[in-house]
Amino acid sequence: MTGSEVLIRTLSCDQPSQAVRDLCSSGEARVLLPELVALSSGHDPLHRHKDLFEHSLAVLDNAVALESHSFLGDDVPDSPAGPDLMLRMAALLHDVGKPATRVVTVDRITFHGHDIVGARLVRRRLQQLGFDRAFTTDVAALVRAHMRLHGDPARTWTDAAVRRLDREMGYLTPRLLRLARADCTTRSPRRAAQLARRHDEICSRVRAVRAIAAAALERPDLDGNEVMDILGIGPGPQVGQALTHLLTLRRERGQLPQAVAHAELRAWFRTRSVDARMANSPEPVR
Repeated sequence: MTGSEVLIRTLSCDQPSQAVRDLCSSGEARVLLPELVALSSGHDPLHRHKDLFEHSLAVLDNAVALESHSFLGDDVPDSPAGPDLMLRMAALLHDVGKPATRVVTVDRITFHGHDIVGARLVRRRLQQLGFDRAFTTDVAALVRAHMRLHGDPARTWTDAAVRRLDREMGYLTPRLLRLARADCTTRSPRRAAQLARRHDEICSRVRAVRAIAAAALERPDLDGNEVMDILGIGPGPQVGQALTHLLTLRRERGQLPQAVAHAELRAWFRTRSVDARMANSPEPVR
């Protein structure tokens, strides 16, 4: 059995965190995922419940519980049928960059940049284990982005920032939201409630910007006045027909640059004019 097959079997079972423990006990993890094993020696002695290995298993358990939960509404495609291997892998390995970025000061331990380092380690390890490129790229992307929803609690997310996050993550956005929520393993009820509120707020903002984007797709790129100016026509059925054509293009291709919308409108109008002339021309005398 290949390394990728062993990990797929391990993470696909009903209790993957226990299966990971068994993998570590048998010694296989030292060969398959040495970066994960290294977490057991990288805990914060000031906050022992944040043992990085135990924390990673807790995040894995949380992720499993959240697999079928949609934070973005019923209209968002949810996890595929069966275990979400991509989410589980990202949850298990999200902190593997911490040992390499560990800095001890007088009163704290920091891991600045562990998301970037971790993504690089995950990509290399999954490639070596034989996982396909798409899966490897997506897991690494989730590991790299897992801190984006944390940070300063006082930070205000602008619409532009939310749109940028959703645009950059694309189809991975729902998984990133699950991973971020699963990453909350604090024992402080106050802190847990604070993180949950912040997460709920970001989810709400993503839903809002997606709703705005969806509504924009239901409007043609030009309005009636612009159509009349470009085509040199007055009010009438042709304006409505032109807007319907532009709306169809918007739904099929997304928002068009202004110059492209103008060109498409003129091309449509020329075709309509030719069809109309042919329809009105008299039959040739035979």
